[in-house]
Amino acid sequence: MAKKQITFQSSRDVRLYLASLLVRVEKDEIDRKKAEILSNIAYKIQTSISGELKERELAQAEELARQIEMGRK
Repeated sequence: MAKKQITFQSSRDVRLYLASLLVRVEKDEIDRKKAEILSNIAYKIQTSISGELKERELAQAEELARQIEMGRK
């Protein structure tokens, strides 16, 4: 059986994936231990995505502050 590659573009994608894991466990399509491992990986990815977004927002805020400062001179 070919492994399905999952791509997360946003934290929302991670949340949807976690919800699907829960459903699969409830339907006995996947065992709880494997779901816990996949869940831990997904949470780490979500944290990484959130961190990247915060870094981008901070960079944008710094650039805006620099532009405002340049406009005052």
